[in-house]
Amino acid sequence: MRAHHTVISLMTPFPYSISVTGTVAEAASMMEERGFHHLPVKDGEKLVGIINAHDVAVARKVRAEGAPSAPISVRSAARAKPFVVDINDPLEQVVRGMAERRAEATLVTRKGRLAGIITSTDVAHLLADLVAETNPSPPSDETA
Repeated sequence: MRAHHTVISLMTPFPYSISVTGTVAEAASMMEERGFHHLPVKDGEKLVGIINAHDVAVARKVRAEGAPSAPISVRSAARAKPFVVDINDPLEQVVRGMAERRAEATLVTRKGRLAGIITSTDVAHLLADLVAETNPSPPSDETA
């Protein structure tokens, strides 16, 4: 029997987020402690961007080369236009949108508020499940 996949079934609900006024060091610490690679960026309750582990690494490299004394702000390192979808959008549309935009992560909203996140890893797991459903493993050559 084929499983029914939806945005809700694919996303990680209630993701952590960081304030736009936070620092790259704080973002890095959150990601490292919790084992994830993407953080939604909010200004109050409004989604304003996303920062990922690559953005953090680039910001740290720039800092090391220029050696500024002030902490690097999330505002300056985050991507300002993340791919955002509604929780009720068709999953096919969401996944195609991620592919077209080459988005590593998609922010999911419900009534305009952050509800979850879908990453390329989540999509890869879904693809593996679909392949397994449509192409079951052949029986083993081993017989009793």
